[in-house]
Amino acid sequence: MRKNVAIGIAAGVAAVVVIGIIAKKTGVLDSLLNKIRDFADDVEDRFADLEKFGMEDVIPKGEDKNVTRVAGHA
Repeated sequence: MRKNVAIGIAAGVAAVVVIGIIAKKTGVLDSLLNKIRDFADDVEDRFADLEKFGMEDVIPKGEDKNVTRVAGHA
């Protein structure tokens, strides 16, 4: 049983390596990485706009939340 698992894992790793080499040589990997980089930059720009809305003032930095318990509820 363990031998079959080891062979399966080795075959999977070898397949990933072969696909990676083919993708690198054909340029698919570079194009995919560029798309991921562009998407990450876009997401970063969108979240940077949140600072304009004063989201950091909801819970001031360095302070704890003021949490009060309702009487009778734990």
